[in-house]
Amino acid sequence: MSKLTKFSSEDIISDLPEIIMAVILTKLPIRDAVRTSVLSSKWKYQWTTMEQLVFEENNLCLPDDKKVAEKKLLDFIMGFLLLHDGPIQKFKLSTSYLKKSTAIDQWLRVISRKNITEIVLDEYGNEWRWKNPRISVPRSIFSFQKLTTLTLSAFTVEPPLEFQGFPCLKYLELDGVSITLEVIENLIPVTICFCPLAWRGDILVKVPVTYDYLKFIEIGCMDYKDMDEVLYVLDLLLQSPNLQELHISSPDLEEEISGIFGYGEEPDPPHYKTADFDIWERKCPADFTFKCLKTVKLSYISTKHDMEFVKFVLGRSPVLEVISII
Repeated sequence: MSKLTKFSSEDIISDLPEIIMAVILTKLPIRDAVRTSVLSSKWKYQWTTMEQLVFEENNLCLPDDKKVAEKKLLDFIMGFLLLHDGPIQKFKLSTSYLKKSTAIDQWLRVISRKNITEIVLDEYGNEWRWKNPRISVPRSIFSFQKLTTLTLSAFTVEPPLEFQGFPCLKYLELDGVSITLEVIENLIPVTICFCPLAWRGDILVKVPVTYDYLKFIEIGCMDYKDMDEVLYVLDLLLQSPNLQELHISSPDLEEEISGIFGYGEEPDPPHYKTADFDIWERKCPADFTFKCLKTVKLSYISTKHDMEFVKFVLGRSPVLEVISII
């Protein structure tokens, strides 16, 4: 037998080590990962052991009809989870089709014993950006006590009364959510990422606790002219004495509104009050410094209000090593 014939007769795909097969599956959209079952008998059930489950509607080839697409999405995810065999490290869902959290709650209950450490729930869609989030976060999520990473986008967060927090949580990202200050106190981990839209409501008050373990803060869509946002961010910073790294991005809000609604400048929301230029220095205690802050990254700095914050950080950061301003 020639070398060429011998090489062509070997089943290279089936002979791959399982660890390599697992890596390959993580690189594929989840629908394509399931399709690998036709490659060979060894691949047939390999997808049922995937540890990172990412369900994104853009990768599921759903039809244009929303009702049909929603049913196909529900059936695919439930079928996948019922056949899954083994631990799950990450569960991510990004969709705009769901109108209630009932289905998500059922999915989480199915996998509740899988020792999941990361959950990402993103009920995205342009309409949520300037309106209240449409659905409540599923209650079953509060039973995942081994979570280290939690990302919630466009949900109302109302945990049960008996909820005492996530003891292992290290990273929390809240984007466009409706949430109260008390809930944030229960959730607050070592690292936190906020979108200011979440703060329009009853948590726009002075932070009453000290976050000794908070070392990294990331804030998106910051409006340095909005007095409510400025005061909340200032209080958050004042109550984070061990903060080591701070990232804030401040895109052009007028441009974002125009892109979402398709027309020009939108009037400010009813609550909007313009902050004074000196509000950071005026509201901050004279002896306050960022004693541990070493790295600062500020994006889309362009206005005088933005520059006043830059001056404030530079003047109060005695151990600062790196500052990036774009």
